[in-house]
Amino acid sequence: MIAFEDMMRKKIVMPAHFLRETGMEVGGLWGHFTDAAQRIGVYTAVDYANILKGLVADWGLEHLGSLNEAGEKSRDYLVKLPDRLLKITDRMVNPVNEYEFKWIGVRELIPRNIMGLTFLYKFCEQKNLLVIDSAFDKFRIVLHQ
Repeated sequence: MIAFEDMMRKKIVMPAHFLRETGMEVGGLWGHFTDAAQRIGVYTAVDYANILKGLVADWGLEHLGSLNEAGEKSRDYLVKLPDRLLKITDRMVNPVNEYEFKWIGVRELIPRNIMGLTFLYKFCEQKNLLVIDSAFDKFRIVLHQ
C-alpha cells in the first residue's frame, strides 16, 4: 500500500517519454503527442483518473483492513486520489499549440496497438486526411493527403 502511494505521488515516466524526433530533446515528442491526444480526446486526464478509480475499486482498497498507521494513511490517500484528479481536470485547459509531426509525411503508418490506431484515425479526421487501405486486423493505415 505504501509503495503504491509512493508511486502515485511521484511522477510516473512512460516508456514512450524517451521517444524523440531528430534534433529534439528527450521528452519533447512525448509532450507533443500527449498534448495532441488530450486535444482530440483520444486519451485524456479524465481517462487516467477513471482508470485509477477502477483500479482502486477492483482491488478493494477502500475495504482493506489490518494495516498499520502508515498503511491506513496510504490507503486513505489512494482512495481519495481519483476524485481529486477529476476535480483538477475540471480546471484544466486543453493544449492549444499544434505540432506538425515529421512522420505525418510518411505515406504508410503501422500503429502498434488500438490506442495508436484510434489516435491516427482521429488525427486524420481532424486534419482532413484521407485514410485508405485500412486493414484493421493488421493495424495498417495508408495515408494520402
